[in-house]
Amino acid sequence: EPYPLFLFSGLLPWLFFSGAVLDGSTTLIDNGPLLAKVMCPPEIFPAVTVVSHFIHHLLALPVLLAALAVAAAAGSHPFPVTVWLLPAVLVPWLLLAGGAGLAVSALSVRYRDLRDLVGHLLNLLFFASPIIYSLDGLDIPSSLERVLRLNPLAPLVELYRDLAFAGVVSGPRV
Repeated sequence: EPYPLFLFSGLLPWLFFSGAVLDGSTTLIDNGPLLAKVMCPPEIFPAVTVVSHFIHHLLALPVLLAALAVAAAAGSHPFPVTVWLLPAVLVPWLLLAGGAGLAVSALSVRYRDLRDLVGHLLNLLFFASPIIYSLDGLDIPSSLERVLRLNPLAPLVELYRDLAFAGVVSGPRV
């Protein structure tokens, strides 16, 4: 299997999620003066950040499709027909990023240094999520695999990668 395609299909949703959460952490603080002057719901600012990152993700999807098409034309990897099901998988990603961005933005009003902590937690979550590796291919004890599968991003990353790279429709793995 071509590892660059494997990696790219795992990185795309992660970059959307981490960027939305990290940028969402400062939206209420950055727009505080505007919130004081204009009557609008404060939830709009984190939501706009998440939608902005979602649009960037949608703009990166043609690059993934082109890479998959080139790999299929070269004969190194078959083109996954399940890639057309990705919009259904993007809904939970959008909801998770929106909820996390909203929660972090609300907490960062009270705790101003939360953005730095969120950055470090996202780095930890990156390595705990099956983005650069597959949980199925790891030679680790089953107890550690169960702990890694408790990560809420693990099934979402695996489902996205299964559709975009492996060409299979899979369910949650326990």
